[in-house]
Amino acid sequence: LLNDGDVVSFAGHEFTYDASERDPVRLKGTEYRSFTRQMLAEDLGRTRTRRLERFGEFVAICELCAGAKNPDEFARRLCELLAMLFEADFATLLLAGGKDWTAFDPAKGLFVSRASLDRLSDTVVSEAAKGEDGVLVADPSSEDRFRNRASLVSNKVATAMAVPFGRDREHGMLYVHRMEPAAPFSEDDMKLLFALTLPVAGAISNMRLLNALAEEKRRFENLTGARSGLLGEHPSMKRVRELIARLAPLESTVLITGETGTGKELAARALHAGSPRADAPFVVVNCAAISETLVESELFGHEKAAFTGAESARRGAFESADGGTLFLDEIGELPLQIQAKLLRVLENGEVKRVGGDETRKVDVRVIAATNRNLNEMAEKGEFRKDLLFRINVVNVELPPLRERPSDIPLLARHFVREMGRRLGRRGMKISREAEQRLKSYSWPGNVRELRNVIERAVILCETNVVGPADVFPRAAAPAYPGTAESGAEFPPLVELEKRHILKALEVSGGNKKRAAELLGIDRSTLYAKLKSYGLQ
Repeated sequence: LLNDGDVVSFAGHEFTYDASERDPVRLKGTEYRSFTRQMLAEDLGRTRTRRLERFGEFVAICELCAGAKNPDEFARRLCELLAMLFEADFATLLLAGGKDWTAFDPAKGLFVSRASLDRLSDTVVSEAAKGEDGVLVADPSSEDRFRNRASLVSNKVATAMAVPFGRDREHGMLYVHRMEPAAPFSEDDMKLLFALTLPVAGAISNMRLLNALAEEKRRFENLTGARSGLLGEHPSMKRVRELIARLAPLESTVLITGETGTGKELAARALHAGSPRADAPFVVVNCAAISETLVESELFGHEKAAFTGAESARRGAFESADGGTLFLDEIGELPLQIQAKLLRVLENGEVKRVGGDETRKVDVRVIAATNRNLNEMAEKGEFRKDLLFRINVVNVELPPLRERPSDIPLLARHFVREMGRRLGRRGMKISREAEQRLKSYSWPGNVRELRNVIERAVILCETNVVGPADVFPRAAAPAYPGTAESGAEFPPLVELEKRHILKALEVSGGNKKRAAELLGIDRSTLYAKLKSYGLQ
């Protein structure tokens, strides 16, 4: 029975009983019937409207999946739409990652470890991960496996759903829950969540593919951007570039061989730039430029007071390159004692600083280079055979410039443009006559020497066109052997190089540092050549 003032709620409306009316039902019967029909119509209208809204939200999720590019932005919008579609208090996307899952945290806008996302019910996720059917928790208190579970109780979860999808790399899960008090999710809700797993899995697969393609594009751009000294259309240079492109993504140790100035460091940088280590350090050590007493410390580091002058501990090149690439230039100049220690590091991946007892793990890809014949050195006992086998997994041999004279004009034009931009002389060009004169020269210093000659020419040139007098201003260019007249003397290459070194010393007034710069070679290389030719 109703008492005066009692309130009756029905279909979202409230009615107050007024006992003062003589016969409220009969008196207002017509109005009541009319109002009831109106309420039912409104209720049906709201149901129809909500269905249309849900359909729109479902379509929005499908459209989001079709155009997904950024994982974080995709997950953020997906969680918003899932919460709207299922009228949930919390929604997230989980992705398989090794032995555990990562979950998107809507509050932070990024993926975090599953354990660090407090709002997520670990119990529901663990149950859903056991099979492919997913989990529907209509009422946690009605099932033993969910009753009084901490992750449900602490989050006041009234009802939850979790549906796994995909396999292998695309493996993931959709999760939603409502907090108390709330109506339970239905079987229809579960079917709808299942239906969404297909487009979501497709979106994740597409994003990973796009990311892989972008990474390959970045590596290729890094590779081509790092090879200015590796330009050339000669078949030998094409083979070098193709080999570098194949080797770059690998972890193999590479030995780069070639004469001084052929671009060994550029080749090493190209290998690094095209590798998965491209964003990690690239450390260069010129073994010929370090004294025997310091080379061990330079490579492996030292502890404080390890030797006179060691006032503090210092990391070596291997530790500095950890996670990246270490380029050992002129490795043939390493003392035998250091070669043995280097071999141990390459085999064990561990370094021990000078004066220390602790071994440190390092993850380093080693690329070595030399202009010497290591096989001959190994036969003479000047280089360890076991180290040679270890570093010479794959050999990249750079051809000297004299063996590809057709590339000289291409390189010259490239260097003229580069130097012109750098020196503020844009629009610089080189004449055909200058190119032909450059081709007639033997280039013992190879590409490095050519670059230095062009730089000097651009600086001294009084017009915007580099001419033959600009590239060799002092005298006629030394003849390239291939241009010798028939029957003329054909001097051996060693003799030509010896003459060229003597000419550089004459021009520099005996200053070896300046002579090395003119030749486009390192000072240590010049000293080695002087010694080998008996010119000291």
